[in-house]
Amino acid sequence: MFHHIDRFFASLLPDTDGVAAKGAAKRRIFLDVSTIKVHDAQTGIQRVVRSLAISLQQVAEKNIKIFPVFATVKQTYRVTNYLLDHVADDLHLMDGVEIELGEGDVFIALDLCAHVLPRYERQFVRWQRNGAVLAVVVYDLLPYSNPEWFSRRACINFRRWLSFVGRRADIVLPISQTVFGKVEKYIEDRHPRRAASIAKHVLPLSGDLTHGLSSREVSFEELLAYDFVGLEDDSAISRTMEDAAMSARKVLRLRVRVKSFEAVCRMIEAGMG
Repeated sequence: MFHHIDRFFASLLPDTDGVAAKGAAKRRIFLDVSTIKVHDAQTGIQRVVRSLAISLQQVAEKNIKIFPVFATVKQTYRVTNYLLDHVADDLHLMDGVEIELGEGDVFIALDLCAHVLPRYERQFVRWQRNGAVLAVVVYDLLPYSNPEWFSRRACINFRRWLSFVGRRADIVLPISQTVFGKVEKYIEDRHPRRAASIAKHVLPLSGDLTHGLSSREVSFEELLAYDFVGLEDDSAISRTMEDAAMSARKVLRLRVRVKSFEAVCRMIEAGMG
């Protein structure tokens, strides 16, 4: 699933040797794992966060140092040993120590923590002025494009997060070409002055390898050949899926219906669809 990580590093951090030449012993990458650190609910996104955080450490170049970090609504970003496979050898970056970013540092907003990240915008502004880079992984825009599927609070937090991404991100990392197109359109429509200055790299993470579909974009019609885990009958997404299946003149093979997206993730993880 993460065979492309080395290419991701190559495109995101092309000048690691240059950073070392400027006097930095290692380029530091700070991975935001705020949500999974506080509560690992084993959702689809959190499984990606866990796997990617571990994989990044395994393939990091010799002059790159990885530090998982987290923040809460009351506490600014700090180093955590959670998901760390080595003991920090930098005494200034031990577990629980508040971080400060500067020239050559990269902050990757890996976890979707919509209610926390925008709270520290002033901190990110300072770090970027000091030469740090902010990269944000975007999994989807559903709370923005389809607010009827989510709670009002979730949509408010997501819109604040998305606006923050448009204002502050140096690099945006959508997980598929489809998400890339939606993010690009959002930035062009809502943050046109920054559209040209935000670098964009597709970081494809989605897909079940056993289906053989993970290496390319697939249509909904192709997916209809497999079993689905769906939400209850009266949900908007269920009606949308059923209408799409009817339009394709195919049967939506719903193996089980559940009450929440969390339950959907758990069923998929168990191999139910």
